[in-house]
Amino acid sequence: MLNSVGNYRHSELSTKSLLPLCPSTYPGTFPCTRLFLAKYRQYPCKIVLVSDNEVQHVQTVISHLCQQLNYQEKLDNDLIARCYHSCSKTYFTRQRLLDSGNGLTVTLKDIRWTTDSDNPHQYKADYSDDHFLVCDCIEIFYLPEHDEEARILVTNISKMTLYKSKSTILHMICKTKQDRYYLRNITIKKPLITDMSLNYGQQFVPVHEKIIKNLNKKDGKGIVLLHGIPGSGKTHYIRYLIHEIKDKTLIYVPLGYSFST
Repeated sequence: MLNSVGNYRHSELSTKSLLPLCPSTYPGTFPCTRLFLAKYRQYPCKIVLVSDNEVQHVQTVISHLCQQLNYQEKLDNDLIARCYHSCSKTYFTRQRLLDSGNGLTVTLKDIRWTTDSDNPHQYKADYSDDHFLVCDCIEIFYLPEHDEEARILVTNISKMTLYKSKSTILHMICKTKQDRYYLRNITIKKPLITDMSLNYGQQFVPVHEKIIKNLNKKDGKGIVLLHGIPGSGKTHYIRYLIHEIKDKTLIYVPLGYSFST
């Protein structure tokens, strides 16, 4: 996704006047546009790198940025948000903003650990044999004169794919304190069901096949209601069912949410 303001200049406006024009940020994220505007006094162009089934290896991306932007001496000036990783007993970066100092900043967002990996480039694990620190979203903010440089940078970073997830991504609707809604990705691992009749009985097999067929229709509509006593496997089956739905965006609406049009 590319958002650009071209060569628009607003030197006649003060930074104080421009800040209210910046988009609001989600809780726990850096106000990147505001920070860029405060430093460079220009509203930035923006490129977002995000994928539903691919992520970037954080260490590889940072190493590439150091080489391309001659950034090694400035790493200590990064804006960093950290979390504690109980498995390795160390802190890891949850979000990182790198500023080149000449009108181009890179933000690595939604950094997390994963063990659900397909490692096509044979990157070295960040912890143990299968723990990788990956990034779900990268944003580049830049002045218009760096447009070509930013595009090349994104093209190179997009090739640093660590894995294609073996798990299905479920989008959960969340709400900010300002009553604004946004989607947050949840990874759902597929339960092991080798024999549907063994788990749920022979009579359920044709029901399951009908559910799968209807849910995978291109323009299919309808509601599926599952009934059973607690512990009968409804949630387990839903987790399995999620992985059998192809080429559709799955959105989870928490109980108690109401929407007005």
